[in-house]
Amino acid sequence: YLHYKYQLDVPHYSISIIIVALLGGLIWLQNSKKEAVTTTIGEHTAGNQSAKVTLEEYGDYQCPGCGQVEPTIAKLRKDFGDKVQFIFRNFPLASYHPNARAAAAAAEAAGLQGKFWEMHDALYGNQSAWQDLRGTKRDSYFENQAQALGLNLDQFKSDIKSDNVIGKINSDVKKGKDQGVDATPNFYLNGRKLSNDDWNNEANLRSAIQKAVDEASK
Repeated sequence: YLHYKYQLDVPHYSISIIIVALLGGLIWLQNSKKEAVTTTIGEHTAGNQSAKVTLEEYGDYQCPGCGQVEPTIAKLRKDFGDKVQFIFRNFPLASYHPNARAAAAAAEAAGLQGKFWEMHDALYGNQSAWQDLRGTKRDSYFENQAQALGLNLDQFKSDIKSDNVIGKINSDVKKGKDQGVDATPNFYLNGRKLSNDDWNNEANLRSAIQKAVDEASK
């Protein structure tokens, strides 16, 4: 009897181990996907990639401060033209801004169809329209914006949740953490971190960039 009972229990015990292992594996895979940094998506740059002056921005599309400074950055991109390379990297602070990562994915998905900066500008320009949306309402908003930009909607919906896009966002975040970023927005001018006073005032930021351009031309 004991032997028979033991034989009955062993398969159940084995099955339990297998189930636990499988669940553990799925959780590990999900966490690995969230942390994956493999991507084929390159840097998002504006201006002259060969310029001797580079302004790097780490931004969060739902961040109020990022939204406030964005018109200034857009203006400086236009004014400095090919004298400066502007780089934007994602740094969504999801614990504070629940839609930030989804917005970053929308911009990256648009980028895969050549419309990164257009989606980037639209997200910041209409931040109040989507920042409080949830679930399908948020997704529908981004999809409508994609259509307004003339994107292939099926591709957009596929790309927005792809490993490639997830990897790009994670890669940007890792670069930011490696540089000491812990808030948004954060700006680096030729590798030097700018203070809040530098970037939070258009005249100060313009002056800092112009000084770097002047020094680079000597």
